[in-house]
Formats: sequence, structure tokens, C-alpha cells
Amino acid sequence: MARQIAEEDAIPRGWRTSRPGSILWVLFSVARILLGSVFLSFSYIPSFRRPNIHWSHGQALRTWVMRAAFGVVTDIGWMQSISLAPGKLGRRWVVMEPASAESYRGALSHEVVKPQRIGAIWYPEPPGPVDEGGNGKGSQAIVALYFHGGSFMWMTGRPEDSKFGADLLNTCLGPGARSLWVQYRLSGDKNDPAPWPGPFQDALTSYLHLVDELHIPPHRIVVGGDSSGGTLAIGLVRYLVDLGRATPKACLLFSPSVDTTFEADSRAVDGHRNQKTDYIEGRMTAWGYRVFAPPPLLLDGPYLSPSLHPFATQTPLFVQSGGAELILDTNVEFVERFKRVPGNQVTHWVLPDAPHDVFLAGPLLGWTKGAESIGDALVAFLAQL
Repeated sequence: MARQIAEEDAIPRGWRTSRPGSILWVLFSVARILLGSVFLSFSYIPSFRRPNIHWSHGQALRTWVMRAAFGVVTDIGWMQSISLAPGKLGRRWVVMEPASAESYRGALSHEVVKPQRIGAIWYPEPPGPVDEGGNGKGSQAIVALYFHGGSFMWMTGRPEDSKFGADLLNTCLGPGARSLWVQYRLSGDKNDPAPWPGPFQDALTSYLHLVDELHIPPHRIVVGGDSSGGTLAIGLVRYLVDLGRATPKACLLFSPSVDTTFEADSRAVDGHRNQKTDYIEGRMTAWGYRVFAPPPLLLDGPYLSPSLHPFATQTPLFVQSGGAELILDTNVEFVERFKRVPGNQVTHWVLPDAPHDVFLAGPLLGWTKGAESIGDALVAFLAQL
């Protein structure tokens, strides 16, 4: 049976979640991972010893290290905090003010969690005056609005964690393309935690910034996201449809989280057939949704579990999944259900044998060529629009 509310006991607790216990555990875990890596570097030499026989030696080893690292993060309960300081980004950094209060209606309206100022990063640089909806040279180039993954607890969209994906995306979008990667608020931020619907409010804030402030028309905008960022991207399209506003040129979803009733269930995740070929554990996903969507919030609603609530949209959807990832089945169900809605255009492309979110984490996982092949599929999709 699908989980309706987040697991009450999913938040990490115990001596490892506070100092000095967390420091000692990290030091111990680093040594354990190093020793494990040495052992597996020999164990994985025969392909039949790897989690997937089609993986290279490097892919198998890197996936294990990534899984182990996420395990340590979960053990100590570490959640990232963000800042609106530009750092070294200069003019590429932009701070966006919330739109008018009436813009955040229905699901995006909340008694406690209110829209706030957020930051974002332009790749490779911000648009000039002729790019902002005018008729000058370059005014027809695509602008991407992108939401990074990270279980609503990690990542920033800054070059430190997103440069590879941003560069690849801009290359796929064609000459003159730019992308704005949103540093939306995180649900576990110790300075300013933003559970549901905070990140969704931020998604709308960033879209209205492009359309209403920079005057970039929707037909030049593509929205996209990977993993939990994909939840925000398709949620934004849904909200615009409900609001009766023009929707983007396309919606790009890379390993999107589309069924929270599955991902928030630690037993279901750990019992999935692809558990051994991915780097995600059930306790981590359950923790993420316990922080982002705490009880009594229902997990099966249209924004948290869009796969369960397909809707009609004129925005074509591109969905990419890994053939060996945990959420492959929910991605397939999402695609099939949205395809059954008259008028919807949905393209599903599966990278064989790949784990979760290769589009953004390709180099870390040894899947750089795989990420580039995703790019090729994306180019073919965009050429049909």
C-alpha cells in the first residue's frame, strides 16, 4: 500500500547527529570508505562481481562510494544551509523578489511558509537588453529555468555542484542559450528552513521574474529539473495551467521524483529490484520527505506525486530515466499516464543500466559519456518542437 504521510521516525537521531559524535563518526567513516574502496577495487575486477555486469570498473566503484557517502550524511543528519551572498559569481548572481501575494494561490498559499527573496545563477552570463524579449539579435535564443535536485535538503545550483549540468544543458539548447539555475530554499536550512510549499513558491517566483521582470516570453523559456528539482519543474507547469497563464516551450525532467508515496516509504525503496544498482537508500529518501513534507501533510497530492494526477498541458515533456535506478518504475508510470491525456506530448528516453541522476552527477559516477548521450537525446527532442 502506498504511503500517505511521511515516516514519523525518519529523522536521524542519536549520538552521531551532534558534536563531537558527528565528527568522530565522519572520521571513522572516511577510513571505512577508503578501506572499502581498496577492497572493492580488486573485488570488482571481474565484471560479474559488480552490481551491474554492464558497468565499468570505475562506475561500479564510484557508485559504491557515492552510496557510502550519502549513508554517512544520513547517519549524522547533515542538512545544507544557503546564503544570498554572491560569492565570486559577480553579475551572474541575481536576487529575485517575490511576486505579488495574490500570485501564490491555492496550493502555494500557506499560513506559515511565505514567499521570500531567493537567489539564482546565470550560465554562462545574464542576458543583455536585446535578449530580454526585444527584437534585437539573439532575442529568439532559448532561456532555461532550472531546478537542481538534492531531496530538498542539499545543493545550490552554483558552479560548485551544478556547472557540469548547466554547461551541458546550454550546449543542448543551442547558440545563444542561457540558463538560470535557481537556488531555492531548502527544507533543512538551519537559518531559514522552508518545507512545503516553500520551494514551489520559489519556482513560481523565478518564472515570474523571467516573464514579468525581464519580459522574456514563455515561448522562449524551457523549464527543467533533475530528481526533486523535476518535481518543482512539473509542479510549476501544473500551477501555470491552473492559473490560466502561458506555459513554457518545454519541460525537461531528468530522473524526476514524481511519486512521493513510493520514495517516502523506506521499505518500498529498499525492497526495489534496482536497490543494488543505485546509490540511494530508503532511509535517506524517507528522511528527506519527513523534513520537506511533515505529517499530517498527505503525500499523494498533485504537486508531491504528479504521477498520480496527470493533467493536460500544451507544454511538451521530455523525461529521462536511468535503466538501473530506483525510480525507473515511477517514471514509466508517470510517462504512461501523461501520454493517455489527449493532446499531451511526452517523450521518454532511458539510459540503459544507468543509476539515478546521471545528467547532473555523470562525472562523479563515471557516466560522463552517458550524460552526453542524454544531451544528444535532448537535442533530438528540441529539434521536433
